[in-house]
Amino acid sequence: METGTMARVPTRKKEIASGVVALAFGLYVLIEAMHLRDFGTSALSPGVVPFAVGICVVFLSGVFLVGAIRAALGKPSPGKNDERSEGVSEEFFNARIAVTIFLVFLYVISLNFVSFLVSSPIFLVLSMTILRKKYDLKNMVSIIVLSIVVAFAIRFVFRDIFQLYFI
Repeated sequence: METGTMARVPTRKKEIASGVVALAFGLYVLIEAMHLRDFGTSALSPGVVPFAVGICVVFLSGVFLVGAIRAALGKPSPGKNDERSEGVSEEFFNARIAVTIFLVFLYVISLNFVSFLVSSPIFLVLSMTILRKKYDLKNMVSIIVLSIVVAFAIRFVFRDIFQLYFI
């Protein structure tokens, strides 16, 4: 047997477990989105975006899970290159993904308790900070300003242009 194959087996189990957790998370987001106030009353109700995110998470985690199961069974996925990108450790990459998924979960929950204009910039600042490689004051100021501008721009579009008053 090849030693590379033996070293890869625990990672396959982790990938399957990650796929199951992401699938469960996506289903939870779908359920929570349907419980947001005014869900389904209009095409642009407050639950539409979280619901769409939940659908994407369920679909993508399902695709990921099928690929991980196929790889664990020794069946190669079509077009799958098994090499990881250079310079980024797998643990650090997985930690960023896990924290980002957790932030999406908290963001969806926070929309029930905190206004859009408070929770959205906080979510954007935290997620952009986690996904960036460099952390200096100039980057943080631009991330904060960009997050606030994006939140107000979304509010302006939905409230003033589309005249939807849920935000």
